[in-house]
Amino acid sequence: MADQDDRIPITPPAQYQGRDLTRTIAESMAEIVPGGGIVTGLLREVIPSKTDQSREDWESAITERSNQHGERLDRHEDMLAPSETITGLPAQLLVRLAQECPDGLSMQDYDLDALSALFPDEDRQSIKDAVSDLKALGLLKSWDFIGGWRIALAEDAYEQVDPHVMGWDTNADAVEIARLMLAEDTGHAPELHEKTGWSKRRFNPAFRLLLPLFPEGRIRQVIQPDYPSLGVVLADDDRAKLRRLITKAGAAG
Repeated sequence: MADQDDRIPITPPAQYQGRDLTRTIAESMAEIVPGGGIVTGLLREVIPSKTDQSREDWESAITERSNQHGERLDRHEDMLAPSETITGLPAQLLVRLAQECPDGLSMQDYDLDALSALFPDEDRQSIKDAVSDLKALGLLKSWDFIGGWRIALAEDAYEQVDPHVMGWDTNADAVEIARLMLAEDTGHAPELHEKTGWSKRRFNPAFRLLLPLFPEGRIRQVIQPDYPSLGVVLADDDRAKLRRLITKAGAAG
């Protein structure tokens, strides 16, 4: 039978509005004083709020109980989101497709005959197995039809593959483009591309990563062969999102 303590629900600490409100006002005033960041830090050390004290007790309880389940959670995570090491023909195929891609638009496609020409020493079944393995990992997209298929790199593959194959970090490149967008006050893809000095192969996957930050109505949908989108229209809230992205990237780095 479980101990009595194990049956006690762990609840978040209560909020102590009066004292905490006074402390919040004091901290807000400190923020606008030169050196206020230091003052604010001292306030938190010298005048811990009752909420903070209660939260410490609550966090201690939740940490102790969480640690009891840590190993089990790790096993669950490995089952639900396993890390993969790709070797052999699947790895060779992935490297070749990344290197052969001319523009990072995920449109360079291959059928089985084309892949067999790239790997003449491999039998066709081994190539089909390698394709299936990469599709299962979400690194390839495919167009299936009666009697065959065509495959291409998936859009999400670039950020996973390029640091290992091409020598650049797509996520870091996206942050650099975000900085350019703010500095130059433009979302025009050709202009941003020129400013980076990168190939389309490097620019396009990074630029595509930024597009979900923008509402659909501000993403230019002009049909053209060179970029994931011709660009975006920057509004104030978009600039705020870009600043947050840059700040978070700096904190993570």
